Amino acid sequence: MAQPHESIYQSPYDVAENLTEAEVTAMIEQQPMGDDRGWRVTGFAYPTDNPVVYIKYGHNRSSLRDSEARTHQFAYDSLQRLPQQDRQGVRIPKIYRIIQAGNWTYIVMEYIRGKTLAKLMEDRETSKETYQYYYDSIERALKLLLSFPVPKDAAPGPYGGGIIQHPLFKDYRAAIQYDSVDMLEQHLNNVSTVISKDALTVSLERDLHFVFADLYEGNFMFTDNGDVYVIDFEQAGFLPLSFMTYAMIQMRAVAGMLHDKLDLPQENIPAMRHICSLFVMSWTKIGLPV
Repeated sequence: MAQPHESIYQSPYDVAENLTEAEVTAMIEQQPMGDDRGWRVTGFAYPTDNPVVYIKYGHNRSSLRDSEARTHQFAYDSLQRLPQQDRQGVRIPKIYRIIQAGNWTYIVMEYIRGKTLAKLMEDRETSKETYQYYYDSIERALKLLLSFPVPKDAAPGPYGGGIIQHPLFKDYRAAIQYDSVDMLEQHLNNVSTVISKDALTVSLERDLHFVFADLYEGNFMFTDNGDVYVIDFEQAGFLPLSFMTYAMIQMRAVAGMLHDKLDLPQENIPAMRHICSLFVMSWTKIGLPV
């Protein structure tokens, strides 16, 4: 089936503006269920012969794509507000349009011509100096994200409110929405002490930071001129700083290289490890109600 807009070049803005819900739905139906690694496909470049946009999609209940779209837009806007010299070389894809169709959200964003760190790591000829450049760039990007001003009315979670997605939780997703750090802390400590009242508990920082928790190597893309793009905001949002620390102890190359570079608090990590193990082994509603 021929795709609309393929025959004549249009700017990304025009392509995004002219897409209809029916066209996007039809294209999604043509996408494979999984990629060659077995991961669920959640987006595609468009048009296929000469892409100018990338369309990410998902059901709002199963993927929380709507909260991801809000958080991605917040991150892009916050980065753009920084002085040019402070954000030089660090980028976030521009969102051209967000389409809400029933319970589905389609994010039509900038198409990035580059290679992810995951892809670059497949090249065995890459020098140590080049790898160091990649990790230095990612370190700088993460520090910039942590520096973003947090809205005064923000609660733990994505921009605009919603469910936290983070590796601490079972299936990377909290069971409830939290109104405050106090509520989040109470739930975590309820979980920690569900078996033994003497178990370690957390004492979370009260200030929130913009935490980017998914350090998968495929979430950092490098262009030919060396810019790094941060490209996935599912597991991003406003959280106490210990949640960034916990993200940095995951089994990822980025975490392994940068775990001691961000000057993060360590006191809560033993308790958070314990809490995570209980989340993984237990039912979804463990520790509830708060």
